[in-house]
Amino acid sequence: MTRTYRAAILGCGRIGCRFEEDPKRRGIQTHAGAYSACEQTDLVALADVDAPALEWAGQRWNVAARYPDLDAMLRAEAVDILSICVPSDGHAAALRRAVAAGVPAIWCEKPLATSPREADALLAEAAGRVVAVNHTRRWDRAYEAARDWLRAGGAGKVRAAATWYTGGVSNIGSHLFDTLRFLLGEAEWIWAGGGAAEARDPNLSGTIGFTGGVTCQVLGCGLDDLVLFEVDIVGSDGRLRVFGNGSRVEAWAAAPSPRASGIREMAEGKMLWQGEDTDRMRRAADDLVTCLENGGEPRCTLRDGLAAVEMVAAFLRSAAKGERVELPLRGPDRDIRIPVR
Repeated sequence: MTRTYRAAILGCGRIGCRFEEDPKRRGIQTHAGAYSACEQTDLVALADVDAPALEWAGQRWNVAARYPDLDAMLRAEAVDILSICVPSDGHAAALRRAVAAGVPAIWCEKPLATSPREADALLAEAAGRVVAVNHTRRWDRAYEAARDWLRAGGAGKVRAAATWYTGGVSNIGSHLFDTLRFLLGEAEWIWAGGGAAEARDPNLSGTIGFTGGVTCQVLGCGLDDLVLFEVDIVGSDGRLRVFGNGSRVEAWAAAPSPRASGIREMAEGKMLWQGEDTDRMRRAADDLVTCLENGGEPRCTLRDGLAAVEMVAAFLRSAAKGERVELPLRGPDRDIRIPVR
């Protein structure tokens, strides 16, 4: 018989419970929506220090068990999966309490921690537990299509990449760095440029060096009213571009030039994906259920969460010092605190 897993959410804000209220957002956009759509999860409890937000979310998602804090909820409820959707500087403490309480699976919002050192400790403390970090593009079919095309050799040997983003190096930048690791592999060094004094969470630019000699130019655009998240990858035999914040993925293959002998150009492109993936949050919930039933790790692990935090810290370190920073960070650099929201 198929088992139903008891899910709970800490934090009834936007990503936890509210994003579906935006009439322009389509499909499943929250942890609550994901648990409601997943056939093997039942959302049984909510917790939030904000009493009106808790009351609203309980009514919206038909959840009667409501608690003022995580400890009260874990004392009263048998929870199989816990979502941590509180502000970023509370992620680590909540994850530790969930691990101590024996919660089998945890779905934590990004960034995982406020420093690489704090993330190191979480990795050790949660060893053997199913923990997913919500870098949502890991479950998005647009980025799956991009990765599959690259892995199938569509671009040949990848030579270089370029990206554009807004929303802060820690906030949206952490999503970008995780996406680049998903597509290109491990980062080895970072050399960041200006922007360190722009804001609390600056839109830093720089260069990332990946395993195999691939370099990626990162262009942070300080535009508060514009969402920009694009990736452009060029290889020996083709080119891939993810644009429109994942709404389009297009690929080109190199072919003999129609204008000159002895050279190749990118031929007419083909669309690998078009549209908005409105189901990625549910697939993340399904992923956690699969891990609970069959073992294995979720698509975005604690190690992935740590790597994203470390890359943010390395961007900050490099921008402040004006020098190239090697990864992994060592010594005092692992204590660099990243901006949180």
